[in-house]
Amino acid sequence: MEFSQVVANRHSVRDFTDQPVSQEDLVDIVRTAQQAPSWVNSQPWRVYAATGATLAGIKKRHAADVAAGRKGDSDLPVKPRTEWSATTQENMAALGEQISAQLGEGVQEFQASQGRLFNAQAALYVTIPVESTLWSFHDLGAFSAMLVLAAADKGLGAINAYALVMYPDEVREAMGIGADEIVAIGIALGHPADSALAAFAPSRADVNEILTIRTERRGLHAPQAGVSLPGSMRSALRLGRTTLAHGFQWEWTSRGRLLEMVAVHNGHGDWLVYHAMTPPSKKTLKELSIDRRRS
Repeated sequence: MEFSQVVANRHSVRDFTDQPVSQEDLVDIVRTAQQAPSWVNSQPWRVYAATGATLAGIKKRHAADVAAGRKGDSDLPVKPRTEWSATTQENMAALGEQISAQLGEGVQEFQASQGRLFNAQAALYVTIPVESTLWSFHDLGAFSAMLVLAAADKGLGAINAYALVMYPDEVREAMGIGADEIVAIGIALGHPADSALAAFAPSRADVNEILTIRTERRGLHAPQAGVSLPGSMRSALRLGRTTLAHGFQWEWTSRGRLLEMVAVHNGHGDWLVYHAMTPPSKKTLKELSIDRRRS
């Protein structure tokens, strides 16, 4: 598929058929994901793939733990939703509304799917070393995104889910993962079922809500410069449309400091400062014939 189509088609699939996922597909998915970027090419991740009887055993123990009310104890700490930022809480609340609106009575099935690990036919457990830096977690996010996109490219569904890593002791035992590795991410894989649960795909925030684009040169925005530059300028040397100036800027500091500014005038009464520094360079002071000791 074209990359844009792969991205558009990808969503978290919560219901899979009983059709197995081939070992060849698993190898291809991980090999593709290895193209993910990482700090100095550190590639901190390792992947453990569970299928067949191994996965069946993990599912059985997981279902029993859930039924018994065992509390999750993932390697990575879980933060209550009330402690997340306001924006993320709003997004999570919106998800709940979409689930109710689109699934109706199937809401209970949404919850139950986690107890059976979505009937996944393969599970990828991704780990990083215990001593990993925060940058390695950043890299891990990129790698996991590549995994699910590579799966989507093969027509497979995938979901990154807490349910797969909430009992890491059982995953370690089944997969032979040592205590020196963090069981960070679990991804369920399979062929999507023909069900409303499998097809459910929540909406995303409008791009304008998360994207900021600025094209002005570094420095003050024009309206700000129009107010502050004339008020702080003490002397200036015009070089065409560019002005090299110095002055005192009381707004930026608590006690006022000698300031070097380079700005352009837009011809409509506004200035754009694209360089400002304190103290001014010796070259600028000399060019403007300023004795800093007497300024």
